[in-house]
Amino acid sequence: MIDQLKQFKTIADYPPRRIIDDSSGARMWECTASGFLQVLLFPEHGDMDAITIHYTAGDRWDGATIPAIFRCLIGDRLDDAWASASYVHDRFCDRSQSHVVRQLGDVLFWHLLRINPNVPRWKRLAMFAGVRAWSIIMALVRR
Repeated sequence: MIDQLKQFKTIADYPPRRIIDDSSGARMWECTASGFLQVLLFPEHGDMDAITIHYTAGDRWDGATIPAIFRCLIGDRLDDAWASASYVHDRFCDRSQSHVVRQLGDVLFWHLLRINPNVPRWKRLAMFAGVRAWSIIMALVRR
């Protein structure tokens, strides 16, 4: 668990970001620098296998897509606790037409929430269930 916490602390502030209002007035995250983050896949075993995700200054994302009715329970979509997870998920899901790559984005979202000590188990389960349900719905729509 300590290794997982250390790993999360190394990526918690990545990508470096700020909240902005886009041209339509919607609040969203924006990357303030370019670089990369590495998501260790098996930190509990001491393995260094990782997925490297590059980010670019100016990248924008809307945070976690939390329906308004659930925000009173889950929290704000732009909460720092899931900023990194939502960035990675959006990168994998918005930029790919591959179902497999989008599923990988879902799994990485879960993984980043799981190693984050600031996200309670019930909350990450609820968020992941929402992500998977939406993925399944979108897969059916695309057919």
